[in-house]
Amino acid sequence: MGSLFEIAKSGIQAYRQALSVTGQNIANVNTEGYSKRDVSLEELGGIQGGVTDVSDQTGLGVRVDEIRRSFNAYVNERLRNSHSGYEQLNQFSKEVALLENTLLPTGSDLSTFIGKFFSSLQELAASPEDSAPRVVAFEKGKDLSNAFNDYSQRLETAQAGAFSQSKLSIDSINILSNQLSDVNAKLKSAGATTSPNDLLDTRDLLMKELSKEIEYTTEYGSRGDVTIRLGNSGQGPVLVSPSKAFNLRAKVTENADFRYAFETTVNNISIFIVEGTNETTTTQITGGKLAGLVNYYAYLQEVSSSIDDIAFRVANDFNIAQKNGKDLTGAIGNDMFLVGLPKIEKSLISGSNLDVKIDQLKSVYKLDNEIELNFDGSNWKDNNNNVYQGNSFNINGLAITLNGQAKKGDIFTIVPNNNLAGSLKFNLKSGNEFAASAFKLAESNTGNLGTGELKIEGSYQDPPLEISKLEDTFVKSENTLLATSFLKNGAIASIGKNIKEVNLRSFSLQPQLGFVISDDQAKTINSFDMTLANGNTVSITFNSSDLGHPVASVKDLADILNSGVTPGGNSFSFASYGLVASGGDGALTIASNDQNFTSSSISTRSSGTLNGVIKNPTASELLATDINIFTREGMHIAGTPLKLEEYSALINKNNGFLNDAEYNAQYINQDYRNVEITRGSNESDFSLFTGHSASRSANPIVSQTLTIDTFNDGITDTTLSIPVSSSTAYTLKEFNENASKTGIISEAVTRVMLDPIEDVAISGTMSMSISSGVKDAVSVSATILPDDMTNLVSELNKVSELTGVKAILFSDKKRVILENVNGDDIKISDFVAPGATETTATVLDQIYRSTTSSITLGSTSSNNSAVFTGTIKLHSPVDFAISSSDSSSKLTGNATITGFDNGYGKWTWSETGEKVTVQNVNFGSANQTIFSNDGKYASKPIASYHFQLPAVDGSSSFTATVKTDDLKTNSPFEVNKEFLNVLRADSPDIRIVGNVINTLPADGTTLTFEFEQNTYKVKTLGKDVLIEGGEKGRLKAFFTAVSGWSGSTATEISSSNSLTVSSGNTFSIKVDGTSSGTITLPANTYSSNTAIAAALESAINADSNLSGANKSVSVKWTGDKYEFVSNTGRQTYDITDTTVASVEITAIDSTIENDLKLSISNGASTSINGYQLGIVGEGSISASQITFPNNTQNNISKTALGIDTATKNIEGKAVTNNPANRAYFDINVKVGAYKSGNNISTLSSSSTLTVSGTNTLAISVDDVSSGTITMPTGTYSSNASIAKELEEAINDDSALKTAGKTVNVLWDGNNYQIVSNSSLTSASVNVTTITTALDNHLKFSSSSGGASSDSAKYRVKYTDAAWLGGTATAVNASSNLVIANSGNTFQISVDGTASAAITLPAATYTSNGDIAKALQTAINADSNLSGASKSVEVKWTGTSYKIISNGTSSQDVLITSVDSAIESSLKLTTANGGAENDYSFDLYDGTGTGADRSIFLKDLNFQWNSTDKNLSISRKLDTAPLHEVSFVSDATNNEKFGIKYYPHNVSLDGSNIIITSGNGKPVTASFNGTDNKNTVGEFITLKNLPPEELIIVLNGEGAARRVSASYETQPIKDDGIGQNLIFTLDKSNEKLIHVSDADTGHNIASRTLNDTGRFKVGGYSLKLDGTAKTKDSFSITDNLGGVGDGRNIENMLRLQNDEFASEGKGNFQTLFSEVVSSVGATVQSAELNLQSAEMIRDSAENAASELSGVNMDDEAAQLIEYQQAYQASARVLQTARELFDTLIDRI
Repeated sequence: MGSLFEIAKSGIQAYRQALSVTGQNIANVNTEGYSKRDVSLEELGGIQGGVTDVSDQTGLGVRVDEIRRSFNAYVNERLRNSHSGYEQLNQFSKEVALLENTLLPTGSDLSTFIGKFFSSLQELAASPEDSAPRVVAFEKGKDLSNAFNDYSQRLETAQAGAFSQSKLSIDSINILSNQLSDVNAKLKSAGATTSPNDLLDTRDLLMKELSKEIEYTTEYGSRGDVTIRLGNSGQGPVLVSPSKAFNLRAKVTENADFRYAFETTVNNISIFIVEGTNETTTTQITGGKLAGLVNYYAYLQEVSSSIDDIAFRVANDFNIAQKNGKDLTGAIGNDMFLVGLPKIEKSLISGSNLDVKIDQLKSVYKLDNEIELNFDGSNWKDNNNNVYQGNSFNINGLAITLNGQAKKGDIFTIVPNNNLAGSLKFNLKSGNEFAASAFKLAESNTGNLGTGELKIEGSYQDPPLEISKLEDTFVKSENTLLATSFLKNGAIASIGKNIKEVNLRSFSLQPQLGFVISDDQAKTINSFDMTLANGNTVSITFNSSDLGHPVASVKDLADILNSGVTPGGNSFSFASYGLVASGGDGALTIASNDQNFTSSSISTRSSGTLNGVIKNPTASELLATDINIFTREGMHIAGTPLKLEEYSALINKNNGFLNDAEYNAQYINQDYRNVEITRGSNESDFSLFTGHSASRSANPIVSQTLTIDTFNDGITDTTLSIPVSSSTAYTLKEFNENASKTGIISEAVTRVMLDPIEDVAISGTMSMSISSGVKDAVSVSATILPDDMTNLVSELNKVSELTGVKAILFSDKKRVILENVNGDDIKISDFVAPGATETTATVLDQIYRSTTSSITLGSTSSNNSAVFTGTIKLHSPVDFAISSSDSSSKLTGNATITGFDNGYGKWTWSETGEKVTVQNVNFGSANQTIFSNDGKYASKPIASYHFQLPAVDGSSSFTATVKTDDLKTNSPFEVNKEFLNVLRADSPDIRIVGNVINTLPADGTTLTFEFEQNTYKVKTLGKDVLIEGGEKGRLKAFFTAVSGWSGSTATEISSSNSLTVSSGNTFSIKVDGTSSGTITLPANTYSSNTAIAAALESAINADSNLSGANKSVSVKWTGDKYEFVSNTGRQTYDITDTTVASVEITAIDSTIENDLKLSISNGASTSINGYQLGIVGEGSISASQITFPNNTQNNISKTALGIDTATKNIEGKAVTNNPANRAYFDINVKVGAYKSGNNISTLSSSSTLTVSGTNTLAISVDDVSSGTITMPTGTYSSNASIAKELEEAINDDSALKTAGKTVNVLWDGNNYQIVSNSSLTSASVNVTTITTALDNHLKFSSSSGGASSDSAKYRVKYTDAAWLGGTATAVNASSNLVIANSGNTFQISVDGTASAAITLPAATYTSNGDIAKALQTAINADSNLSGASKSVEVKWTGTSYKIISNGTSSQDVLITSVDSAIESSLKLTTANGGAENDYSFDLYDGTGTGADRSIFLKDLNFQWNSTDKNLSISRKLDTAPLHEVSFVSDATNNEKFGIKYYPHNVSLDGSNIIITSGNGKPVTASFNGTDNKNTVGEFITLKNLPPEELIIVLNGEGAARRVSASYETQPIKDDGIGQNLIFTLDKSNEKLIHVSDADTGHNIASRTLNDTGRFKVGGYSLKLDGTAKTKDSFSITDNLGGVGDGRNIENMLRLQNDEFASEGKGNFQTLFSEVVSSVGATVQSAELNLQSAEMIRDSAENAASELSGVNMDDEAAQLIEYQQAYQASARVLQTARELFDTLIDRI
């Protein structure tokens, strides 16, 4: 019974609960989020017993196992996803539909405004000069920009709305996520045995609502709690966790990169997950309303970007077109539109009224980052620490204008503006600014054969260079320290248009020795040892006892090595070995300039032995890398030519070259497009001078084929066909057209020098017919003067335009250059010159050197014509050769290094080659010792310059080597100055020693003078003498103090206190060491001290002892005492006189001493009482004289400075040995003379001249006329004998003798010359008459070429063994000397050999010269002497007979006895003043003859210092102002006397060496390229860069690859004006077009036309219409005409269609239509997608409803079922109760 009762009870309870659940379902049938419950019933089983235990098998009833929610995770997930998808698309669809209305508003859309603007431009194009259409176009342009602004504003508004809605959605999401977090908490706190279905319903409802806002994935916990992750990947960030919720935040993120082409942006609204103060961005926004809004915002950005693209294209395309034209004023078109103007954000201090206005200076502006400016009270400073002042300034291309009063702390920020459409601004100020007229015109050449027309379709930009920029690759540097190393050859950097100039240098590597050593280790050093490859060693020991500076660091160790002295004071070699050390903590580096290291070690007490790491460069690393500069078109504009395999591998896109680039070295190292290119290397370029010829009648060039071998490697690079008789100009043209691309530079000139014109000695007419090339010959005639071709040059140049030949006169007027600069042949015919003159015509090359091509020109039919071909100069950095099919071709040769082209000196010649300017190419610190402070780098330069002055006409040659490391500062000035110091070291010094002056001249006294063709000025300042002008530091000028005698305070004499001198008035004095006799102060009554001083001076200077020694004094009264000073000073006039100027009163009578006070006892003493001015030019290569121009100021100053009586001195440098006896040197001396004409017969014993009859002449000497002079009759066997007899005849003329006038007659080997013996500037000689017979030989008449002359040649012979007699009796025609047959003997000893008695022949002698000749003959006939091979020359000096040994190793000449009968006249013995006269000089005529007559130059003194072994030539300016001396070029003889002479003047002008011809001929000098060394292997400097980007390329065998760069930048000039170009169709290919620069004619590119005739080049998009023929040409040039052609507007109108669409230009309306169409398509697509999403959502809803929804029918049936079960269970219970009652009753 109990069991049945329990069973019934369990049933009632179970079904009561089931009925409750069913009732709950029915009650919540319409409750949102409610999920249907189901009851799960479970049987209650009994305890299992045995098989027979039947009661236990019946069970115990039923129970409710659980009340289940109808829930399926998959169905619910599907439902939520469908909601997310639907809500996303629904939101996007609604918004995008509104966008379509925004883009197409009622009225006019953007396309309409664009169309109206183009329509207005159409009207403007039709009438470009009318103002009306310009005004309309102006207004329509503003309307267009406003339309873009309006569209931008609408889209910004739409985006702002989308963002606002996004924030509302996020608010909902944050609320729902927080609610879900609360539900999670409740679920986790619910009982473990119960299911909180109501919480789960709440959870699912919240999750459903959340899914509408955002898409997510879920994970369920055991208690029903849920984890929510954003996105649909399952890996998104957690929004809700079991324990908490995270909030979202939205923010608009802007793309700060300014874009010219705007890519689609995925998301512009960024979503952040917020946890406390931390925010993490997420992109897992994939569904829901929020995703729809985010996507819509992004789509708005995409549409906005498209509108911005159109705005940018409108601005850019119209601006480009506008700049291609000219406005109504003729100016270049201004930008039509502005776009990209940044915004201003202000943060101002309270009370500030600052207003900021911003304007852009560029049409399209890009600002990468914000610029914040802060006001500090006086200046504005930006966030890059740049400071700006004032109320108006520019920043990064922006003009800032400030108004109001800023306060300290005010801040404003310039913010980038990426809203292009919104910032678009119409920039024109009026309709006049429309650039209607084309700025550039494309025109056809009028000579074209085809019908082709070139059209400019637009512009373009080359693709950007992808190799590193110069400024990113290099640190600005000019030396090796900061140079950049490269691993391999190839393109290394680009040179942009922002580079103004650039200097590139490549360096070789040096041996390096490195130690890793710390300062602590260095402190404990014991020793340093090192060995070089050449065997040199450095071994140093360090001791703690060293007294010097100890080694406290590695730097100290390096300093000790560099000093060459140990701390112990021991010297060692280091720097002299070419070493330098650099030290820093951790490193010691030693560099060697040219010797490898073999070993090195450092011994330390702390770390033992440290071995050095040796890095000796390989052979290729000793070679610097070749630097090359290319254009992107492949033009090789600087560097070393490349071989085919080299440039083929180089020229490609990867190296920055354009697709159409082709290698072309046509302009290498030249002036490509006016670029100033300087390039050079150690050895300079290889050069070849060829092609020149001189022939009598025709150009000798034969037809031939030339083979060009550019690299001299046996490979033919190109060939040239040269026709017969081709001129140099033609050959040059062929070379430039067909061979120049290989990199050989060519130039040509035809230059002919007529030399020597000095042979034309007769005034008369010179004529010729002359022409060049194909020009007709023109006859030219001119009257010429002897040695003056001025008139001929003038006449030739009058017709130079007709002949093509320019005539250039040399400075001496004796030579002429005929020149055709194009290299055309020069032809001369019918040449006629005065007399029988012939001249030599020589072809000169480009550097004015004489070539082997020369020919004579004369007046005969056999030599009166000539044809000259010019010289082609070829040069290249590489070796090359030219060969020919003609074995005797004049056009061939192998190139050689000359040192002139692209080496370490720049050479510039004057137009005659007489002046050369040499500019040193200098590398500053790169060629000096350099090291780093960290001890890791050091460099020891090897640079040395080798300069040569080759011998000229037999002169000395000069060489100088300068090592830059020996200079304190390496600069062009210092290098060239040192060159001249070395060159001048062996040349004579030039000195001026002034006379003694008693007082210093007034400050500012100036004196100008000339020296070495420079003008100088001395200016006094107290005791100092300043030199201005000329070569800096070339001369020294100074005052030398001269000692004198100062008396003590003397009696003051006046008219009232006079001094009467009558007796006791004698005294004596010593002047410059010469003692006077007894001097008497004249008896007189003196009324002033000044009168006494004058009397003292006169008396002293009258003393015979003093005057005989050329001593004199000046005496002056100072106001209280008398002062005496020597007038001679140091006597430099006489090289043997070394006495110093001095004056001393040695005795004085007491009578006059009482008043004069001149004795020491009365206080007189030695004092400085005078001064001498000295001017010294040390080492004058040209032995140039210091000369003083004659002008008023100079004349005054010369007296004040003592220069009027100064001594000039040429002092040779000391030689090792005294010259050999009879050694000589030749000089030219300035004189007053008369020179004969040419073609004088040379006489000899076999070719004599007999003078018979009356042969007379008359002359004037120094303007004194002679009488009739008769040439003695006789037969002459030498020209010297004629000169002697003529000289004696002239000097015997009574008129001349009375006037004291004498002459020398000289024979120079070609001409006779009558020279006045006057040394004054007024000296002159003129032959007034001469008989014909005599003139036939002497050629003195003007008709024979005789003319005045101002220079004469003399030979100066040296004697170291001679006897000079005393003053002998003068003998002449009117005062004969008769020698009798007795008493006429003498004896002599010559070089130790004694003669027998020698007899002077008995005769009547009419000249001393005859006597000298007779003495010489007699002496040399002596058997003793001749037997010993001894001989002498006897010379008449003018006063004495000089007997000179002819031996070269002489000892002496002695007169041992002379008969008194002849001695009375000859004065040879010692008793009559005779004495040995060693180390002396004598003058002869130019041929060395004239011993038998007195040849002299007054007051010109030649002396030899046998102790110092040097020569001195002196003269007095007051007595010999005329006799300037210059040396004849004869190194063999000059250098014996310490005279190293060069006929050209060499000086320094600024920092340049100037070589000026001194012989009227072109100058030759050189840097010897093979001897030059340099740390810099190759250098390139570019200035005035072309309007192209350039590429730097490394190449060559050099593996050092270490390059430095220094450069200057400039703003990029982008004025929009295209280049002026010439386009020429190839001569054989009509599709190939060559492009050249219109300004220079230089080729810049080649292009192949496409099928439509289009091509691009130089920024132009071009089209060639019609049919063009080969060689047709076209041009793009400036439109220099009017402003009304409208062509540029027509080009703008072409932007309206799709003509340039492929190039990304124009087509604006189509672009807008595409945007609108795209939006429309997006609307339709969104609607379709929405419909699909709606269906998916509804399906998911239905599935979820079927699963979890309450079905009333099902619930009603369930209710009946549960009700019946409940009733049945109740009935069972009732039955059980009845049974129980029955049982009870029974019991």
